[in-house]
Amino acid sequence: MEMPFARPAQAANTTPRRRWWGPFCVGTMTPVPPYDPNTLSPRQKRLIYRSWHRGMKENDLLLGNFANQNIAAMDEADLAQYEAVLEHPDPVLHRWYVTADPVPPEFETPMLRRILNFKIIG
Repeated sequence: MEMPFARPAQAANTTPRRRWWGPFCVGTMTPVPPYDPNTLSPRQKRLIYRSWHRGMKENDLLLGNFANQNIAAMDEADLAQYEAVLEHPDPVLHRWYVTADPVPPEFETPMLRRILNFKIIG
């Protein structure tokens, strides 16, 4: 006799549900940074945070990984150029990076060129 409140038996051919951890999940594209966080200035830490929290996940991945790999080696002039790049709206940066739209000459800087040439994988 089956109890009315008992959990029904699971079919033999079903597998437990698994969570998909694809390439865009948090944690898989955020490698351990190649710097010691205790050696960074507050400005550099702020720029890393701004790079990872843009609003568009695509730009978070691009700029966050770029900042993780390059921020420790940047001097004051590079940091100023990087801050200027972060002032651009997300759709504009995304369009420049993904569709290779031409960058207007007034926005063309060596730092922006480094970001546009940056590859996350490979």
